Amino acid sequence: MLEATTNFQNWSAIATNSSSSNGLFWLSDVDFTNHSYRFYRGRVP
Repeated sequence: MLEATTNFQNWSAIATNSSSSNGLFWLSDVDFTNHSYRFYRGRVP
């Protein structure tokens, strides 16, 4: 699960991704233009 925040307190789920065999994945945040900055984290549910 990928989550995004602007304040490190309120996290929003933005995607559920699976990585490729080399551990990489593609992140596409369609809401990024609505924020002057944004931070991301990946976590296991």
